[in-house]
Amino acid sequence: MMRRCVALGGVLVAAVLIGACTGRAPMTAQDARTFTAKAVARIGYPGAIVDTQPSRTRYKSPDPRFQADAPVEVWQTRAVVPDGEVELYVQRRGDSAVFVRDTRTGGGRLLSDDQFRALGKFRLNPADKRRRESQRVPGVLGVALVVIAAASVFATVLTGAADRRQRIHSTRRR
Repeated sequence: MMRRCVALGGVLVAAVLIGACTGRAPMTAQDARTFTAKAVARIGYPGAIVDTQPSRTRYKSPDPRFQADAPVEVWQTRAVVPDGEVELYVQRRGDSAVFVRDTRTGGGRLLSDDQFRALGKFRLNPADKRRRESQRVPGVLGVALVVIAAASVFATVLTGAADRRQRIHSTRRR
Protein backbone atom coordinates (compact mmCIF):
# COMPACT_ATOMS: atom_id res chain seq x y z
CA MET A 1 0.00 0.00 0.00
CA MET A 2 2.80 2.40 0.92
CA ARG A 3 4.56 1.72 -2.39
CA ARG A 4 1.38 2.63 -4.29
CA CYS A 5 1.11 5.93 -2.38
CA VAL A 6 4.74 6.71 -3.13
CA ALA A 7 4.25 5.85 -6.80
CA LEU A 8 1.08 7.97 -7.00
CA GLY A 9 2.92 10.88 -5.36
CA GLY A 10 5.73 10.52 -7.90
CA VAL A 11 3.27 10.57 -10.78
CA LEU A 12 1.57 13.69 -9.41
CA VAL A 13 4.90 15.46 -8.93
CA ALA A 14 5.94 14.56 -12.48
CA ALA A 15 2.64 15.88 -13.85
CA VAL A 16 3.04 19.18 -12.00
CA LEU A 17 6.63 19.57 -13.15
CA ILE A 18 5.82 18.72 -16.76
CA GLY A 19 2.97 21.24 -16.77
CA ALA A 20 5.21 23.91 -15.28
CA CYS A 21 8.10 23.33 -17.66
CA THR A 22 6.42 22.93 -21.05
CA GLY A 23 6.64 25.64 -23.64
CA ARG A 24 6.00 29.31 -23.38
CA ALA A 25 2.67 30.83 -22.55
CA PRO A 26 1.07 32.39 -25.64
CA MET A 27 0.90 36.18 -25.74
CA THR A 28 -2.43 37.89 -26.10
CA ALA A 29 -2.93 40.94 -28.30
CA GLN A 30 -2.65 43.10 -25.16
CA ASP A 31 0.62 41.35 -24.24
CA ALA A 32 1.98 42.17 -27.71
CA ARG A 33 0.99 45.82 -27.23
CA THR A 34 2.77 45.84 -23.86
CA PHE A 35 5.85 44.26 -25.46
CA THR A 36 5.88 46.90 -28.21
CA ALA A 37 5.39 49.84 -25.86
CA LYS A 38 8.20 48.68 -23.56
CA ALA A 39 10.52 47.77 -26.45
CA VAL A 40 10.25 51.14 -28.17
CA ALA A 41 10.52 52.92 -24.79
CA ARG A 42 13.78 51.03 -24.25
CA ILE A 43 15.21 52.44 -27.49
CA GLY A 44 14.28 56.03 -26.72
CA TYR A 45 10.57 56.47 -27.51
CA PRO A 46 8.76 56.33 -24.14
CA GLY A 47 5.69 58.18 -25.43
CA ALA A 48 5.04 55.91 -28.41
CA ILE A 49 1.41 55.32 -29.36
CA VAL A 50 0.83 51.62 -29.97
CA ASP A 51 -2.10 50.54 -32.16
CA THR A 52 -4.94 49.10 -30.11
CA GLN A 53 -5.58 46.12 -32.40
CA PRO A 54 -2.45 44.12 -33.30
CA SER A 55 -2.88 41.79 -36.27
CA ARG A 56 -2.54 38.07 -35.82
CA THR A 57 -0.39 36.71 -38.64
CA ARG A 58 2.60 34.52 -39.58
CA TYR A 59 6.11 35.61 -40.44
CA LYS A 60 8.34 33.75 -42.90
CA SER A 61 11.89 35.04 -43.16
CA PRO A 62 13.00 36.01 -46.68
CA ASP A 63 16.56 34.98 -45.74
CA PRO A 64 17.57 31.89 -47.81
CA ARG A 65 19.15 30.32 -44.70
CA PHE A 66 15.72 30.07 -43.07
CA GLN A 67 13.57 29.01 -46.04
CA ALA A 68 13.17 25.48 -44.67
CA ASP A 69 11.87 26.80 -41.32
CA ALA A 70 8.15 26.89 -40.65
CA PRO A 71 6.50 30.33 -40.45
CA VAL A 72 6.42 31.88 -36.99
CA GLU A 73 3.08 32.81 -35.42
CA VAL A 74 3.30 36.53 -34.57
CA TRP A 75 1.40 39.61 -33.52
CA GLN A 76 2.02 42.46 -35.94
CA THR A 77 2.15 45.67 -33.92
CA ARG A 78 2.76 49.28 -34.87
CA ALA A 79 4.00 52.14 -32.73
CA VAL A 80 3.80 55.75 -33.83
CA VAL A 81 6.77 57.77 -32.58
CA PRO A 82 7.57 61.48 -33.10
CA ASP A 83 9.68 60.95 -36.24
CA GLY A 84 7.78 58.07 -37.84
CA GLU A 85 6.67 54.57 -36.91
CA VAL A 86 8.10 51.25 -35.79
CA GLU A 87 6.42 48.00 -36.78
CA LEU A 88 7.26 44.85 -34.82
CA TYR A 89 6.38 41.24 -35.46
CA VAL A 90 6.23 39.81 -31.93
CA GLN A 91 6.31 36.04 -31.41
CA ARG A 92 3.05 34.71 -30.02
CA ARG A 93 4.91 31.93 -28.20
CA GLY A 94 8.11 33.68 -27.36
CA ASP A 95 9.57 36.77 -25.83
CA SER A 96 11.07 38.71 -28.73
CA ALA A 97 10.39 40.42 -32.03
CA VAL A 98 11.30 38.43 -35.15
CA PHE A 99 11.05 41.36 -37.55
CA VAL A 100 11.34 45.15 -37.30
CA ARG A 101 10.30 47.70 -39.90
CA ASP A 102 11.06 51.34 -39.26
CA THR A 103 9.85 54.26 -41.33
CA ARG A 104 10.87 57.87 -40.89
CA THR A 105 8.21 60.45 -41.70
CA GLY A 106 9.16 61.68 -45.16
CA GLY A 107 11.05 58.45 -45.97
CA GLY A 108 14.25 56.70 -44.94
CA ARG A 109 15.46 54.84 -41.89
CA LEU A 110 14.27 55.89 -38.47
CA LEU A 111 16.30 53.69 -36.12
CA SER A 112 20.05 53.60 -35.63
CA ASP A 113 22.04 50.35 -35.71
CA ASP A 114 22.27 50.50 -31.90
CA GLN A 115 18.48 50.81 -31.62
CA PHE A 116 18.03 47.80 -33.93
CA ARG A 117 20.46 45.76 -31.81
CA ALA A 118 18.64 46.82 -28.63
CA LEU A 119 15.32 45.66 -30.11
CA GLY A 120 16.96 42.37 -31.07
CA LYS A 121 18.06 41.83 -27.47
CA PHE A 122 14.80 42.96 -25.85
CA ARG A 123 12.94 40.10 -24.13
CA LEU A 124 9.51 40.19 -22.49
CA ASN A 125 6.48 37.92 -22.31
CA PRO A 126 3.83 39.10 -19.84
CA ALA A 127 1.96 35.81 -20.36
CA ASP A 128 4.92 33.85 -18.96
CA LYS A 129 4.86 35.99 -15.83
CA ARG A 130 1.12 35.36 -15.36
CA ARG A 131 1.70 31.65 -15.93
CA ARG A 132 4.48 31.49 -13.33
CA GLU A 133 2.26 33.29 -10.81
CA SER A 134 -0.65 30.93 -11.51
CA GLN A 135 1.61 27.89 -11.02
CA ARG A 136 2.92 28.88 -7.62
CA VAL A 137 0.32 26.85 -5.73
CA PRO A 138 0.78 23.70 -7.86
CA GLY A 139 4.54 24.12 -7.46
CA VAL A 140 4.28 24.31 -3.69
CA LEU A 141 1.99 21.28 -3.71
CA GLY A 142 4.50 19.43 -5.90
CA VAL A 143 7.33 20.17 -3.46
CA ALA A 144 5.12 19.08 -0.56
CA LEU A 145 4.35 15.81 -2.37
CA VAL A 146 8.05 15.19 -2.94
CA VAL A 147 8.75 15.75 0.75
CA ILE A 148 5.89 13.45 1.77
CA ALA A 149 6.99 10.77 -0.70
CA ALA A 150 10.60 10.98 0.51
CA ALA A 151 9.48 10.78 4.15
CA SER A 152 7.28 7.79 3.32
CA VAL A 153 10.12 5.97 1.60
CA PHE A 154 12.46 6.78 4.47
CA ALA A 155 9.91 5.56 7.03
CA THR A 156 9.28 2.39 5.00
CA VAL A 157 12.99 1.66 4.80
CA LEU A 158 13.45 2.23 8.55
CA THR A 159 10.38 0.16 9.42
CA GLY A 160 11.49 -2.62 7.10
CA ALA A 161 14.99 -2.62 8.62
CA ALA A 162 13.53 -2.71 12.13
CA ASP A 163 11.22 -5.62 11.17
CA ARG A 164 14.18 -7.56 9.73
CA ARG A 165 16.21 -6.97 12.92
CA GLN A 166 13.23 -8.06 15.04
CA ARG A 167 12.88 -11.28 13.00
CA ILE A 168 16.60 -11.99 13.30
CA HIS A 169 16.56 -11.51 17.09
CA SER A 170 13.43 -13.59 17.55
CA THR A 171 14.84 -16.52 15.52
CA ARG A 172 18.13 -16.49 17.51
CA ARG A 173 16.33 -16.78 20.85
CA ARG A 174 14.54 -19.99 19.93
